[in-house]
Amino acid sequence: KTSFVLDTAVCNSYTSPSGKFIWVNSGNYNDTINNSWGCDSLLTIQLQVKPAYSIWETVFVCEGSDYTFPDGYKITNLSTDADHTSSLQTILACDSTIYTHLSVIHIDTTVTQNGATLTSNQEGASYRWVDCELNYANIEGANNKIFTATQNGNYAAIISISSCSDTTSCFAVTTIAINE
Repeated sequence: KTSFVLDTAVCNSYTSPSGKFIWVNSGNYNDTINNSWGCDSLLTIQLQVKPAYSIWETVFVCEGSDYTFPDGYKITNLSTDADHTSSLQTILACDSTIYTHLSVIHIDTTVTQNGATLTSNQEGASYRWVDCELNYANIEGANNKIFTATQNGNYAAIISISSCSDTTSCFAVTTIAINE
C-alpha cells in the first residue's frame, strides 16, 4: 500500500481519481486506486471547490432604449425581445455564465377619439392626461384609460408601464359648446 496527499483546487466539482465519487464541497476526502503494481494506493484529497455560476435573468427594458450585457456587449434602440449569453470569469478564475433575456416593454400610444372623449388603446398601464397647450400640465384627476374633456383644447396621455413611459400625440377637442 502507498499513501498520497493530493492538494487541489477546482471550479464547481471534482471527480475522484477512481471515478467513484463526485465532490462539490471543499473538504478532505479519501479515495483508493490501484498503483502500477496492482496494490492499493490510498489518496487523501484536500479539496477546495471554488464557485462558478450559471445565472438566468430576465430584464425588462423600455422600447427604444439601449442595454449593455454583463460581458460588455451592447444592443441599441431595442424594439424586440433579445437573448444573450455572457461568459465571464469569477475573481477566483472560474468560468461563469449569465443568460440574459431582455423583455421589451412596448407602449401603445394610439388613442381613439369620439368627440370630447379620448381613450388610450394601451391596456394595463398608468395614465396621466395632460393639456398640450399648457406645456403638458397634468389635468387633475385625469388618470384613467378614458378621459372626457370638459373644455375645448389639445390633450395627450402620458402612459406608463413599469419604469417606461411614452406620450401620445395631442388630440384636439373642439366639440364642447361654449355657454354664454
